[in-house]
Amino acid sequence: MKRIVNIFCINILLVFISCTNEHITPSQSESDSYVDNKYDTRVMDFAEALNRAVSENSDMRKLIKQEVLKQFDGDYDLLLKDALAKSVKPSESVITKSGCSEALTVKELLSLYYTDTRSFTKSEGNPLDELVNDYPELQVSVPVHADSWDPDSYVPDIAVIPSDFEEFVTETITALNAEGEEVQIDAINEPDNPTIVVGLNERISPAAKSFILPIS
Repeated sequence: MKRIVNIFCINILLVFISCTNEHITPSQSESDSYVDNKYDTRVMDFAEALNRAVSENSDMRKLIKQEVLKQFDGDYDLLLKDALAKSVKPSESVITKSGCSEALTVKELLSLYYTDTRSFTKSEGNPLDELVNDYPELQVSVPVHADSWDPDSYVPDIAVIPSDFEEFVTETITALNAEGEEVQIDAINEPDNPTIVVGLNERISPAAKSFILPIS
């Protein structure tokens, strides 16, 4: 019986994903811009999907805290490619929309929130697969206050490290708050609350630019 329920949920999930990922073709001028800013645009799209999942789903927040506390590279980092197969419980809104209450993988959950309206993609495949393939060092981090973060009650801003980021030179970066609004946050001084940061891991890829919040 459980196998039947799982198959039913997966089918509903696939239908829901196909509905939410309706492709919108950009104009020629927009396409040129997407190519020029491929990394920044695609990572911001990912951050928006992550922001929605984190805002609605405390289990997703708990998973991120649990994994970054392992400090696989010495910092509070979690590679996206290592996170996609992990399981989380769906939020009430996902259950309502998809009709499925079974646990989802992180990849399935993020795919529900993904909007492929701006990203430059090479195929019609899952944008998360393409993102991991093109940027295997892409990570989710909680650089400071990870230990004291209460994921049940606090939804962190999600900051995105742009391709032109320069440590101690760039003063502010774009982040998404719990309401999904873009805000500018201090890129030099340590924040008072935990912040989720999306960027490239510099420890496994020394050439990557990484955002390291200063620790006082």
